[in-house]
Amino acid sequence: MFIKYIRQLFSRASQPREYYVSYSVSLKNLSGTDNNVIVMLPVPPNEVYQIVAGIPAFTWGYRKTSDVKFSNQVVFWQGILQPNAEKYYAENFEIAVSPRKVVINPSWTLRDYLQAKDSPEYNLYLQAEEHLSGQNERIRNLASSILSSEQNLLLSVQKLYEYVIGNLDYGNPIRGLYSYGDALGRKTVDCGGFSSLLGSLCRAISIPAKIISGFWAESDIAEASKKMHAWLEILLPNGEWLPLDPSIDYLRRHGRSSKEGGFGVTGSDRIAFSSGSDIPLQIGEHSMSLDILQNPVVFAANGADSLEIKTNFVAQK
Repeated sequence: MFIKYIRQLFSRASQPREYYVSYSVSLKNLSGTDNNVIVMLPVPPNEVYQIVAGIPAFTWGYRKTSDVKFSNQVVFWQGILQPNAEKYYAENFEIAVSPRKVVINPSWTLRDYLQAKDSPEYNLYLQAEEHLSGQNERIRNLASSILSSEQNLLLSVQKLYEYVIGNLDYGNPIRGLYSYGDALGRKTVDCGGFSSLLGSLCRAISIPAKIISGFWAESDIAEASKKMHAWLEILLPNGEWLPLDPSIDYLRRHGRSSKEGGFGVTGSDRIAFSSGSDIPLQIGEHSMSLDILQNPVVFAANGADSLEIKTNFVAQK
């Protein structure tokens, strides 16, 4: 029934790929006393390009919440681990992911965004943040130097996209998100750095942009930190989101990857977990701002070194 429903939903030449996913965290209390812990995992959203079948299954004792800015959902557990005790937390779900191909109308100009300026979504994804900002003076000057007097939307985005690919090198992957400042200063960054810089340049010319973070689905590696990925989406004047994946395009051009993704294109080989960056979240008594919602968030009363943490992400077709 689920397969039939998805095939009806996505009337495209390429059918979506279906995955059975297990995202899990194992904790071991290394301290000699009881340890009060909180464990949080992001929950994948339903989007036009991915549909979760039914309700995900979670390890017993969970609670759900969401952030108040972007409405990303998370699930979390809270409890006490006794000395040397181990505990397993997981979410399991079935999901169908469709490939995307979105195009920019070649007649659109940057002035076409004037009709969208009263949209909450438009203003939300133009705000200055720690990791993405179109209001930074260096970013604004860089965008201006790249585009000069260009007003055509398609050409403007292409020029910014090509600048990022041509001026960054891929490397030094981290568990979090590189900021636009990191990308300007380091030059060698991972997928997040490519997306943060491109997103900031887009915001500098009043194109709303947001980070999408998740995991590669098709890999034999179980360790979650080795399957992380982040890409970008920009809002078009008609309200549609255009995906941009400059880091994968860079790697493919340099013969370092065969994964799907690029300008207006993403494949069905990835699963998205969060939208936006610098995400405000309240878990119990803990208030925080997270660069992205991707990796587990773990709090331990006895300190970070009091736990051994193992995280796996397995997607089976």
